Amino acid sequence: MIYTRPRKVEGKTTRTRLGCGSLYVTVNFDEGRAVEIFSHLGKSGSCTRTLLEAVGRLIGMALQHDVPQDTILKALTGYRCLNTAWEDGVKYDSCLQCVAEALGKEA
Repeated sequence: MIYTRPRKVEGKTTRTRLGCGSLYVTVNFDEGRAVEIFSHLGKSGSCTRTLLEAVGRLIGMALQHDVPQDTILKALTGYRCLNTAWEDGVKYDSCLQCVAEALGKEA
């Protein structure tokens, strides 16, 4: 099945404060189904921003081709960054953990 994105979709954005800046992850939905992810990391180098953008695009393609969300979430776990952070009693080891959490909360 080839997914065709409609002109309008609804989304939810989560902000997490990390050691390298605030990460904003937006999960967009089409008919209640997650179909794309966008992320923006403030105060970071261009390499990190570029990699997060690429990860978001790949996740979106996987979602649009019916890859199970659990499979995507498992692929995003286990990564650690030097800039870990705590927010609201939760330890964040990486940007990928934040992306997985944003997607998992919306599942």
